[in-house]
Parts: sequence; structure tokens; C-alpha cells
Amino acid sequence: MSKVGIECGVHYKPIFEFSYYENALELNPEEFPQTAKAWQRVVTLPLYATLTLKDVDYICSSIKTIVKENRK
Repeated sequence: MSKVGIECGVHYKPIFEFSYYENALELNPEEFPQTAKAWQRVVTLPLYATLTLKDVDYICSSIKTIVKENRK
């Protein structure tokens, strides 16, 4: 996404990725295999007050292109 000028990132890490909770609750990522896989594949797309419809159209078309180019 950054190659086409769209900033995105991981927004919600699972609780077992935080050392405090991992230690305090004795969490093991192997106990949550779907969560362990999913959080690495989910991104937060741009969302801010001045986002225009033109920006939204660009983001959507860029996502479509990226998905098409990376289909397996």
C-alpha cells in the first residue's frame, strides 16, 4: 500500500502480543491459532476527517488492483 501512497498499519494487536498480559495471564499464542494468523493480515485503512470521496475512490481502486495482482 505504501508503494501507491496509502499509509496503513496494524491497529489491533492481540492481547498475547503485549508482554505484560502475556506474563500476567500466562497467555500462549498457540492457544489462539486463528487470532495469531488473523492479526498479521488485518490492516487499518486511512480514516480521518478531511478524507475526500476522491481519496476513498483512490484507496478502493488501489486495493482492488493490489488484490488482483496478488491473487493465488
